[in-house]
Amino acid sequence: MLAACYMLCTSWYKYNTSYYYSIYQTRFPSDVVPTRANPSGTNITLEWTYNDTHVVSGFRLSCIPAVGLCGDRNSPLDIPDKTVRTYTLPGATPGRVYNVSIQAYVNTVQSGWVDFNEVEPGLSSPENLRITERRDTSVTLKWDEPPGMSDISYYEVNYTDSYGKLTSVNTTGIGPLMIDNLTEGHGYTFAVKYVSSTGKRSPPSNEVKYTIAPTIPESVEVKIPPGSSMLNFTWSLGSGRRDGFETVLFTPEGNITDTVSGSITFKEYSSLSPDTLYSFTVRAQAADVERPGYYKYSNYTERVDVTTDEDKPDQVADLTATGATSSSVTLTWNKPVQENGVVVAYVIQTILLSNSICVSFTLISCEDCRRREHNYTTAINEKVVECTNRLDDVIKKSADFSSISYTVTELSAFTNYTFVVWAFNTKEPSLKEENAATLENPPNAPDTVNILSYTHSSIHINWTRVSSEGVGVIEGYRISVLPSHTASIDVLADDPLEYNITDLEPYINYTVSVQAKTSGGYGAPQDIHQITKQYFPTKPRLTSNPSAGIETSGSTKLPYIDISWEEPIPPNGVITGYLIQWKEVLNPPSSEAETEEVDSTARSYRITSGLSHNKKYTVSIQARTEYLQNSPEGWGEAANRTVSTLESTPTAVPKVSNEVKEQLSVEEQISQISFYLPSDLTTMFSLDSGNIIKYQILVIGQVSNQQFREDKLSNAVPGIASWAEAKKGDFKEPYAISAPEKSPSDWPTNSNRKKRAVASSTQINVGTDSSCKDEDTRLCNGPLKSNQQYCVYVRGFTSAGYSDSDCIVEAKTKLNYTPIIVGVVVAVALLVVLALLVYIFRRQQQTK
Repeated sequence: MLAACYMLCTSWYKYNTSYYYSIYQTRFPSDVVPTRANPSGTNITLEWTYNDTHVVSGFRLSCIPAVGLCGDRNSPLDIPDKTVRTYTLPGATPGRVYNVSIQAYVNTVQSGWVDFNEVEPGLSSPENLRITERRDTSVTLKWDEPPGMSDISYYEVNYTDSYGKLTSVNTTGIGPLMIDNLTEGHGYTFAVKYVSSTGKRSPPSNEVKYTIAPTIPESVEVKIPPGSSMLNFTWSLGSGRRDGFETVLFTPEGNITDTVSGSITFKEYSSLSPDTLYSFTVRAQAADVERPGYYKYSNYTERVDVTTDEDKPDQVADLTATGATSSSVTLTWNKPVQENGVVVAYVIQTILLSNSICVSFTLISCEDCRRREHNYTTAINEKVVECTNRLDDVIKKSADFSSISYTVTELSAFTNYTFVVWAFNTKEPSLKEENAATLENPPNAPDTVNILSYTHSSIHINWTRVSSEGVGVIEGYRISVLPSHTASIDVLADDPLEYNITDLEPYINYTVSVQAKTSGGYGAPQDIHQITKQYFPTKPRLTSNPSAGIETSGSTKLPYIDISWEEPIPPNGVITGYLIQWKEVLNPPSSEAETEEVDSTARSYRITSGLSHNKKYTVSIQARTEYLQNSPEGWGEAANRTVSTLESTPTAVPKVSNEVKEQLSVEEQISQISFYLPSDLTTMFSLDSGNIIKYQILVIGQVSNQQFREDKLSNAVPGIASWAEAKKGDFKEPYAISAPEKSPSDWPTNSNRKKRAVASSTQINVGTDSSCKDEDTRLCNGPLKSNQQYCVYVRGFTSAGYSDSDCIVEAKTKLNYTPIIVGVVVAVALLVVLALLVYIFRRQQQTK
């Protein structure tokens, strides 16, 4: 028995221990949260949420009365899918009220049963509830009828505000329905049901939401704590509801937007800039139920403008002391980087550095600057130490007050000062110091300057020493020369007080100045005047190159050269005359020259003597001053030019020698004459008149050489005719056999007068052109008349014109015997015929 009891007790203990251990190990799941049970025809659609992190096996449904497989809690419907959140129960009876519960389970452990809303299948909800019009405190709603429902007694519109207060409104239609008298700042949620004739209510429609904007805050005020950089703004709530406020502070740097939560009605700003205009506005905000996380806002209040208090300004910026003289210093500065208000005045104190005594101050104020009314003069008296020389006049600057330049005057020379510049607004002023020293005064002029000696190129001077008393240390002396010397001459104070000024120009009235120098600059000059001595003059100034010409007024054409000039600059003295020289350019050069002196008033001269045509000459002109007037060395520098005289018409040699003519290889034929031109041109023309550049062969008949020369001397030589015209006159007037031709290359020129052989290689044939006609008017080299005397001569051309040579060929064409022989033959033949006729006639007479 004891053994059996022990075994039974042991078994019971193990069973119970295992059971309670299992219960302990499996935690109960949390309850399901039903969302809605929505009937549709004979179906009931369930929706729920489940947020427990505990792992469940599924969900279990209980239906009273039963719907399909879903019975009461003794016969529930299991949904073994832990992920589902909706389920549709088919087979419900329309018009019957159902109560559906749900629980979660895991293994043998379940959550509690939670009921869905009662649902009556067959009553569908109104659809498409919407807001058709929104106003400040009202909305207008409209919806659609539930599909398939005809037993509708009225509609019930329910809405709740932000505090959860429920309000119902009944209506018989589907809208539009205006809901008014809504409260500002509240968010409203609207839904609609319909009620049947039996009093049954449909499920609610879809929800719509709308938030009424809150009212604008009232009575905005600002407070400025004295002496601080803070601003405090306050306002009142106004009517309605709100969740907080949005504040905006407008600053020069940009806008600062903040949010004040709840019913707080003030906003404080710190660390603001002094003397700065700020603007403030605020608006109420309420949570927007249509857009979670957003707000509906009232209008902004009107801006409140306020200017913060001024504060002590920074020091003036970029203070410099420049432009010091012996009695003044110029101070320049810019306004403080941080004015902390508006700087409206500056005070300049001038303090002796040696003993800290303030000797003067000056007030500079700005009349046009924006500022508050305040007595900054009192502030100046309180902050600035008293000065011995307080200026009563106030310098008012109304233009650009941001950059100041001021010259402190009436200072002592060569003295160290401290300049203090104060900057003032309505608060405590700031100051900045700058040290500077005035310069020495320029010294006095030397008492005297003396001329010790002078030449044409130098002036030797000395001067008296300048006292340094009251001006500073004499550092040296400066010598200046006018008209301008090469540069000023500096002499040290310890050097001898004399100087020989060199490199001057002759006969110039110089002003010599001597000035003493300190660190304050150069003093007044002491002047002395002196004219340097005369010297050789410089070149006369040729106004143009010398020009050549030919004098045509006389019987002979003579060459000339015109030269014109102006007085030398500088003349180096008094000009007393000019020397003109000219000579021919020869190789080797000739030392002899033609000369002519003219007086000092002459400005041009025509050279006529000693000139030849077509020659190159060097022409020079020199001036003379009173210096060495009667000495050959008294003439100054020469101005030289080279010029060539003009060519003239050729000059023929009066008579060509017989020796020349005999070497021209003249051949005489019946109608032609041929010969060679002389290669030595000078046997026909002189080269002194110019180079013969062209020539032309002329012919005249029945004229002796002596008569030809006489005709040329008496200018009775007829004009040039054509061959046909000359032939008509039996060649008694000259004619040209061709147009002018270029001179043979072996003829000498002015630059090359080398002698040639008498005969050249140029052969001339006269009378060779048998095509010439008697009616031709052109130049033509037609046949000559036989057995007639002819003179052949040359017309030579220079660039200036032409002239004719002497007869170079005197020739007679040969007799033409052919006509004589023919005549004799004809005569003999006629005699023979006549004799025969006489003989015949006599025989006939004898026969009779």
